[in-house]
Amino acid sequence: MNTKVLVVCLVGIIGIVICHNERLQVNFDWKQLAIDAAKHIYSLHKWSDYKEIDFIGYKCSGQIKGRIHKLKWVWDGKFKCPSLTAIEGSSRGFKSRSGAIENAIIDFVQKATEQNVLSESQLNQLKASQ
Repeated sequence: MNTKVLVVCLVGIIGIVICHNERLQVNFDWKQLAIDAAKHIYSLHKWSDYKEIDFIGYKCSGQIKGRIHKLKWVWDGKFKCPSLTAIEGSSRGFKSRSGAIENAIIDFVQKATEQNVLSESQLNQLKASQ
């Protein structure tokens, strides 16, 4: 199930139960429910989905995290190649996970190119792989 839908459903259910708790006489462990909801929401805002990515012969990593921005769910991305450089590419506010990672890679390449970390042959290798 989509995480955004899950969070909205959870909030809706909590609201309905709060409004009708006296009539339904349902006993919930509110403390545990609140803790579980908080843990789930917090987990969505941590960097996750670590993925190893082969990048011009180097083992690199990409990560994403979701967050709410202006009442919409967006994705942020990170991309780095520690065996090549300490530079980290990043992206913020994309509608899709893949868009977040792709733009983090683009940011990484731009930064690495500006700092002369990537050679001309590596840049040509990148162009050929597209």
